[in-house]
This record gives sequence, C-alpha cells and structure tokens, in this order.
Amino acid sequence: MISALKVTVAAVLLPGQRDSILHVTFASSSVTELLHNWALHVQRLRFAAVVAAIDLETAAFCEELGVDAVAYLLRLGQRPVVVSDVDVAWLSDPTPMVRGTLPGLADFAHADLLASSDCVSAEWDVEDDGCFHTLIDRNTGVLVVRPNDKSAAFLGEWAERTAGAFQAWETDQTAFDDLLRGRRRGHRRASTEAEREAWLQRKKDYCGLPPTTSEESTMGQRSLRPNGVPHATGSRYLYDVCIPGVSRAFTFGIMPVSLVANGHTFFVQQLQTQTGVQPMAVHATYQFGDLADCAFGKRERFREWGLWRVPDDSLLASLAVPEHVEHVNALLRRLAAGVALGRALNRTVVLPRLYCYCDRYWARLTECTIGRQALPTQPLPFRCPMDHLLPIGGWHGAEANRLARPRCAGPTRPDGPPEEGFPYRTAAWLERLRESAPFFVSSATVRPDGGGRSDSATSRGPRHGALLAHGHTISLPAGASDVRLREAFREAAGRWSRRQPPPAVPLAASREPTLLHVSLEDAASLLGCTSEQPVLATLFQRLFSTRWCYRPEEMTEVRKTANGTVDVCVWGFELPAPPKQCASNAGGAPL
Repeated sequence: MISALKVTVAAVLLPGQRDSILHVTFASSSVTELLHNWALHVQRLRFAAVVAAIDLETAAFCEELGVDAVAYLLRLGQRPVVVSDVDVAWLSDPTPMVRGTLPGLADFAHADLLASSDCVSAEWDVEDDGCFHTLIDRNTGVLVVRPNDKSAAFLGEWAERTAGAFQAWETDQTAFDDLLRGRRRGHRRASTEAEREAWLQRKKDYCGLPPTTSEESTMGQRSLRPNGVPHATGSRYLYDVCIPGVSRAFTFGIMPVSLVANGHTFFVQQLQTQTGVQPMAVHATYQFGDLADCAFGKRERFREWGLWRVPDDSLLASLAVPEHVEHVNALLRRLAAGVALGRALNRTVVLPRLYCYCDRYWARLTECTIGRQALPTQPLPFRCPMDHLLPIGGWHGAEANRLARPRCAGPTRPDGPPEEGFPYRTAAWLERLRESAPFFVSSATVRPDGGGRSDSATSRGPRHGALLAHGHTISLPAGASDVRLREAFREAAGRWSRRQPPPAVPLAASREPTLLHVSLEDAASLLGCTSEQPVLATLFQRLFSTRWCYRPEEMTEVRKTANGTVDVCVWGFELPAPPKQCASNAGGAPL
C-alpha cells in the first residue's frame, strides 16, 4: 500500500525526454473509471504521462495501471505540458500541433497557452480563430502550456482564483475564462457593476489603452508577432491578451474543434463524419448521464464510439475472439441480409459506412496497427475502406464476366447469376445525392409490419435534412418468402404511386420509389426464406469470402496445418449463411 505520494522536484525525474511533451491529468478516487480509460489511451500512444493524484487511493490505482503518480508538479524546465481532463480520449499524438508543424497552425509554436473550446460552429471555429470573440467559455479540458514566466504567472493567478471559485456558480473553468478576458476576480457573480467599472479602468491604465476603449475591445487582439516571431501566412491567429498583474501581452490561442473535439461536436453533431477529419482528442463534455457513483453518461458515449478501452467483465467470455473479428462477422451477416433483400426486390444496394477496430496488413499487427510506426497516430476504431472487409472484385463478378464489360464497369442486374457479381453503391454516393432533389422526391422507407399486412404507406417520417427525408413508409410482411415480398412490394408500390404528387421531372415518374431506405436489421427480419438458396450461397461466397491474415503480435500460440507446417495467421471471417430454402420454388414456408 502506498503511504505517501511521490513529489517530483526536477524535470529529469519525469517520464520521457527533457524536451519532449509531457501529458498530465488530475484525478481523485471518484473518477477512477475515467482515469483508467485515459491511461489506456495514453499508454497505447506511448505518451510520456503523469497523473497528479489527489488522494492515496488514486496513487495506488496509478501504480496498478503502470502510470506515474505525483502529488504536484513544480517547474518543468523547457518541456511543453499538455494537460487534459480524465474524460478525454486521446486518439493520436498532438505533437505536430503543439510544435506548430501542422499546416495552418504554425503560430501555435509561439503560444504561451492553448486551450480547447466549447464552440459548436465549424464555420465560426475557422473564421474566428476558435470562436475567439464568441462569449462562450474557453474549455479547460485540454490545455497546452509553454514553460515560461508568462504562463507561470497566469497559472499562479488562476490557482488563486480557483481557490475561491466554487461559489455562486463559478468554477475553475469560469475563473479561467474570465482571467483570459482580463476580467477581475469574481467578475460574474461576486462583483458589483461599480467594481467591474473600476476594474476596467484599472485594466485600461495597466494595458495603456485609451479611456474610450470598450470592454469588448480589451479582451485581446490578433497577434501579428506572437512572442516576437512574425505571424506565419495561412496560420490560425493567436491573440495577445492584456491581463493586469500577469502580462500585458499574454499570447493565447484556441485549438480547432476538428482536432480537439468537445462532446457536442463529436457525439451529437458528429463533425468528424462530415469533414472526414479524425480528431486528436475527444473531450466528453455536454452530457447528462453522470451520477456521483459513476460517470455513466461519459462512459456510454465513449462506448458507443468504440473509445472506451477499459475491459468489461461481462464481456470477458467473448474476448477469446478479437473484438474486430466479432464486429466484422456481425457486419457481414447484416450486409448479407441486405443483399438478399436487394436481390429479392431487384434493387441495387447502397452500402453503409464501414468501420474497423483493426487495420488490415500482410503481416503481424501491433495492437491492431501496422507496427510501431503507425501506432501513435492510428485511430481505433476508424472508418475503413471497403477493401479492408470485402473482396471488391467479387462484387464485380467472375473474371470472364468482368472482361466482357467496359473496363472497370460493374454489374447492372441484382437478379443476375452469381458470376455477374452484384451492383452496389457506396455511402459516399448517397451523400452526394443530397443535392439531387428528384431522387429524394421518389423515396420511401421499407419496414416489416409483423402482422401480415402488405402496406400502410400513410405516415411520413420526420424531415431533418435531405438524407433523412425518406418519404412514406411501406410496410411489408415479416418473415415472408422472396416471392411473397416481391408481390407485396408491387402492390404497395402501386398504392404509393397513386399518393404521389404529379412528377416535377421525368426521373420521378416511376411507379416505384427510386430509393428505398431499409435498415439491415429490418432486412434480416423481412426475408424468411428464399426460392434460390443455392444461388444465394454461391453469391455470398463471391461477395463475402475474404483471405485476411489476422495475426496480432500479441497472439503467440503456435498453430499447425494438417500437413504439419506452422500457420502464422488466422484466415478470414465467417461466411454468412443464406436464408432458408422455401418449401417450394413458388415461395412457400421455410423448410
């Protein structure tokens, strides 16, 4: 049992090289589950990191985790420090951003301090250097502190203010934000209007500002020479802020929400899916489910996005098979259900976004990445390319069939023979159609009714944008044969077409909806049996059979083939089974 906390006195005692970035968090025994997740992320990325442990229980827990714990940090020499809350998940190394080597962020190398943001507008974040002029709190969840006299003075003043901050709705964050705006202690709740006016006048005198300067104009100006270095063309601006008693030119900047995401931009707005930019860090702010005995809300948000790395005891039995393989096997089964329904209705399928928990490679993986080289920067899970999971050539058919078409052309008939392949579109294709109104005028959502009725087609779903404007609902019988589904769909499509307004363009004049929206779960429940099970089995073999050497570095057991040679791989995934054969080719009940 640890009886006393270690006190770090010199930078040489801290982990990592003297000039490397040091990662720090603060934790008590009330947030051990979040600290565990934070530690696993920084260990995966091999950060030099320490935990400022607030109590002995946390120090003991850090020892179990293999993370250095300290009681407090003194001056850290010349090392930049990245301070992040325990509810931050690190996905990649922020060093290029901190050093100013990332394109568009060159000035960051000269900041005294960088902070994250509660900004929720991607446009304002870019146009206003991190929503600098918007009256929202600068978030203390992720900070970058440059070791110099100005930052030391700033942190000292912040500590003084924080000591009395938890009064009248003030917190360490509100105290931090008021300090960065050059406001007095207790500005928000503990100051009278006269006191605020007197402070503003003192601030003008200290900063050398004209008496007529408005308060808004005293909160910082774009720095054209951050800490004496000329502004880099094309870089996000830093700001020189005058803080009485601290510095007349404290150089401060706000990190982009695309790189250091807050809880709303990542979990709710999901800007990363719109921009294609994976953040370096995700801060689980903006949630409503935490309780005193567990950070339930933050944990579940991380879990939903695959960012919770703490093992779950209830899942230990399933961990014998790597999580990635379990995920892919389940995905392939659902995709196969979608293909089977598409073939039954003679429809091209639009594939969903694909995600992987492991990279794909020709040799061993290191913690699901390509060795030590990619490990620090590979986000897990990640949006992976189609060829990571599916044999794209098989979707285009057998070689003879491919050569009979124009070069790179795909199949056109969903109901064709398996050697023709199967027509598909990617998720990006659907996204590009958001500007194509005729397609979305002619659309419907297909769902199982569960009661044998063939169609309701009366309610229109909520419309929150082009991709969600799915039109009328067409209900089809659940667990039906492919033949029955085709009949029910033709009947429902006829009723659907009679309800549509006169077509604005010829493309929308079809008697059937151009675009059908159906979840993969509903697809599996709609098709109960097929009149062509052998054909689907052959098609699935072509579409879903993958030879992938999945051999993590951590798997050390020896495997031998039938002829005695060593098998250094676990090959491929489970081949999805086709639906059951119907009792007759006419589409009776399942056999």
